[in-house]
Order: sequence, then C-alpha cells, then structure tokens
Amino acid sequence: MNVRIKSNVVDILGEKIYPAEIVVQDGIIHSITSLSQNVLFGSQNDSSTYILPGFIDAHVHIESSMLIPSEFARLAVPHGTVATVSDPHEIANVCGIAGVEFMIENSNQFRFISILAHLVAFLQRVLKPQALHWTQLPYQDS
Repeated sequence: MNVRIKSNVVDILGEKIYPAEIVVQDGIIHSITSLSQNVLFGSQNDSSTYILPGFIDAHVHIESSMLIPSEFARLAVPHGTVATVSDPHEIANVCGIAGVEFMIENSNQFRFISILAHLVAFLQRVLKPQALHWTQLPYQDS
C-alpha cells in the first residue's frame, strides 16, 4: 500500500523546515521530495501540519510507570516517542533474570525500540562474576 503525505518536514540536522511530499510504501518511508511553497500552501493540504523525527527517551524506568513495555509503548507512541533507553534494574531487583527476560520478550511484540541499559551491573550482582569471565581493568588513582 502506498501513501502520499504533503506537509512541512522538520529537518533537525539541516536546521530547517520545508514543504515536502513523503511517499510511504508498505509502511516504510520510500522518499521525501521538497516542494515549492506554492504547491503546499494554499492547496487542499493543511499547511499547518508538521512531520518530524520521533523522539528517543534517553533514560526511563518503564516499570516505574506500572505498565508492561507494550502498554507503555502504546501510550508513548502517539505523543512522538518511538524509542527508549530503558534501565530495567527495578524489575531485575525484584524478579531477577526472569523479570528482565519478560521485559525483553514483551518489548519484542511491537515496533517500539526499547534498548535495555545497565545490564552489565545487574548481571554482575545476580550472576557469579567468575562464570561471566569479566575482564577487569587495573584501577589507577589519578
């Protein structure tokens, strides 16, 4: 299925906003074509709409929201958040590895990116360090 959208594109890296047509094919952006302002403004398309990249929440504890990851994503996506860097230490402290595995499995049910962070510290506490073969760098006092 192909969809064509005409709107103002917010180009974060280019630091500009410009009218454009976006072609989406099978749920993936296929092309973004700049349009002259005359084409967008004053046409049947709403010139007051804007399309911009999704937001990434750089540090979140999803379990603090009292929601499972899939429900958190269902509520966050309509507000522009498309990814999180999630720190699952709370569920890890309560449920151990099974809790973290649940968070990962539940996160795989949808197209929301959840990057689990701080797992190394958790694994060091829960698992026996000798079983993990951690490489320790020599400590140097500066």
